Amino acid sequence: MNGTNGTNNHSPDIMVAGRPVWPGFTSPITATVIERASERVGEHTGDCTLQMSPQKGRGFLRPTYGTVSRYGVVPMACSMDQVGVDCGRAADGLAVLARIAGYDPRDGAMFPDAAYTYAPSGKTPRMAAPVLPHLDVLEEVYAIIKSAEIAHNFTRYDGIKFPVPPLGDDIRNNIDTGNRVLQQANYERCYVKAMRIRRVYKDALDFADYDLAELPYPVAALTGCPAWVDADGRCLIAPVKGEGMFRAL
Repeated sequence: MNGTNGTNNHSPDIMVAGRPVWPGFTSPITATVIERASERVGEHTGDCTLQMSPQKGRGFLRPTYGTVSRYGVVPMACSMDQVGVDCGRAADGLAVLARIAGYDPRDGAMFPDAAYTYAPSGKTPRMAAPVLPHLDVLEEVYAIIKSAEIAHNFTRYDGIKFPVPPLGDDIRNNIDTGNRVLQQANYERCYVKAMRIRRVYKDALDFADYDLAELPYPVAALTGCPAWVDADGRCLIAPVKGEGMFRAL
């Protein structure tokens, strides 16, 4: 997205509806919502999308980290924040992504590709449910890193340069947890250890023997891989820039 109230360079004919909202004050889904037919685009960090989309009989398509600009999105957990698509079918979401994805110099964590086509792979994806190391602590690793980044990002709201926004309980809890995690006494044994396990997840998810991995959603958020969460809540993860695999679903 180009900004809080503008249209996207890649999609000048897509109408921007709604307005920017503070992240997590009513929901972890934030940013300006772009309406296109029955699809909706929004930033996702927490688990609200994963709860809301299936409840409405819809899915959520998360693109590869660094392929869709987050410019104009109020940051929460920068290494996991991603603009995705709430949609009925993965193919519909891919059509939207093809319009909004591509390099934006205003987002410092972008791939250099100017555009993405998400062409069909031409084969039936091989699916598997791989067992990654340390999955038993996945939720803890996800929570530690997310809360630490949220706490760090919200230090800017000091009431001087940036006004202090109205914080909901979810954000307050994340800030409190993040501040504890980042304390000198906990930094090495919590945050650094969580980041090391995050690297283990990235290295273990190699897609050598499968094209789509059925794994909990936090794996996608932590590794930057694209994911499709269907109406039943099942999460399928593809390799980096492998969103075309979802077209066969």
